[in-house]
Amino acid sequence: GWTADESIQHWLDDNVMPAYEEIIRYFQLEGPKVAACQILLKQYHTFSLLLYFIQELKAYKEEQNILLLSDSPKLLNGIIAGSDTPFIYEKAGSFYKNFLIDEFQDTSLLQWNNFKPLVLNSIDQGYPCAVVGDVKQSIYRWRGGDLALLQKKVIHDAGSYRTAIKQLNTNYRSAETLVQFNNTFFDFITHQFFSGTEVSDIYADVKQHVFHHTKGEVQVQFFAKDGNKSDWKEDALESMAKYIELLQEKKIPLSEIAIL
Repeated sequence: GWTADESIQHWLDDNVMPAYEEIIRYFQLEGPKVAACQILLKQYHTFSLLLYFIQELKAYKEEQNILLLSDSPKLLNGIIAGSDTPFIYEKAGSFYKNFLIDEFQDTSLLQWNNFKPLVLNSIDQGYPCAVVGDVKQSIYRWRGGDLALLQKKVIHDAGSYRTAIKQLNTNYRSAETLVQFNNTFFDFITHQFFSGTEVSDIYADVKQHVFHHTKGEVQVQFFAKDGNKSDWKEDALESMAKYIELLQEKKIPLSEIAIL
């Protein structure tokens, strides 16, 4: 016969563990959807207000017969679509042979589709072109930036056989301690939480070489939630004020202190 402990173990294996495993599977499948809904619910009123402004702006543009500068990429794309050598670029293409597109992480797919005929035509004629950007910054989606554009699509559109990637891996701005901290912190976070994911690929070049060998300083402080307070930000602001006073005591002028 079984002992009491063995009977309990078998009961757990037959009844509790299957339910537990089903909960885990359900959480992995539906968890991201729940998290997305929670975020959207917090921004619900903001989105509603934004939609109202968009509708009012659209009506105003139609009444005044005007076009915003931000509307031009979509209009241009409608003219260019499906044409290898768009007539709107013919004169420009005959005068400009090399193209440099900076801050490319903030370029949208629509904008790239507008630039692409010019760039590819120039490359086809043997003239070098360059796009410069940091794919890590694409996560902010400024001006519709798309991380897949800089990471994959440009190479795909131009052809890997005629593209080359040059990494600018020296930090000319920050002190040595700051660079080393960032190298260690982001490398640890990437491997600890995002190993084998797209994020790991994006941050593959995160480590930088030091140019300025002045030491600098990095201070990290954590704030626990207090049961008597609704938010930790009050403690953080108080701590920041004290730290600024400490810097002033060390004769560091306010003109050399920046708060981001």
